[in-house]
Amino acid sequence: MTEKPDRLTKLQQQHAKIAAQIAYNASRKKADSRKEETRLKIIVGASILSDMKAGKTAAALVRDVLNRALTTERDKDLVRKAGLL
Repeated sequence: MTEKPDRLTKLQQQHAKIAAQIAYNASRKKADSRKEETRLKIIVGASILSDMKAGKTAAALVRDVLNRALTTERDKDLVRKAGLL
């Protein structure tokens, strides 16, 4: 009968280890997703800024979007400082 508690303890330890691995992998996946989203924003933003500086037609559209999307004065001031509004 001493075998059952040892087996139960071993299974509980395995369960805890697997639960920790699941939590770690879930957090890594979430972090990787955030990194990808940030990278995408940087790439798209840099492309649009480059197009605007070259005087292409995107400038008017981007200014309209920025005027609608920016809600805080802090953000508006930064965009104005950059000469995009």
